[in-house]
Amino acid sequence: MHEIQQLANASCPLPFGVLGPHWVEKTVSINAWLPGAQTVRVIDDLKDKVLGEMSQVESTSMFSLTLMDVKKSLFYSFEITTAETTYRRVDPYQFSEEAYHAAHYIDHAPENLYHQAGAQLHKVTIGDNVFVEGVRFAVYAPNASAVSIIGDFNLWNGTSHPMQHTELGYWVLFVPQL
Repeated sequence: MHEIQQLANASCPLPFGVLGPHWVEKTVSINAWLPGAQTVRVIDDLKDKVLGEMSQVESTSMFSLTLMDVKKSLFYSFEITTAETTYRRVDPYQFSEEAYHAAHYIDHAPENLYHQAGAQLHKVTIGDNVFVEGVRFAVYAPNASAVSIIGDFNLWNGTSHPMQHTELGYWVLFVPQL
């Protein structure tokens, strides 16, 4: 419940520990923080197939779905229905490795800081010949307690895209389709 309160207050420093896919052998629990959502379905983007409908957690903006017997190569998006519309969005929290890459690369090759920090266009390969384009963010703010990405793509909502804090003082997140 503590993490849900942090997400609601835009003060969550470690969203990858709460959001996105969490694997235990062949079972995956997918959690999403989706302010304004009424219903959420998870779509397997490689097979274009509905995997299931997420359950809302305690009347909050948190939604969750547990799937059994799933391969780790899962690539998914959310079909989100709000009071006004229905839209599809790829979950940024399934890309933790891509988000951390910037901070790791800066640590090992600081002379290339300008290629990694800030907002960088980035393409991620998923499976065979499937690409996801987006923006990888890496912000150096070692004393910040929380950092979020806001913009017109998330209705300027500071709780929609919390960034992950790294041990090096960077805050990172890869946002697909941005």
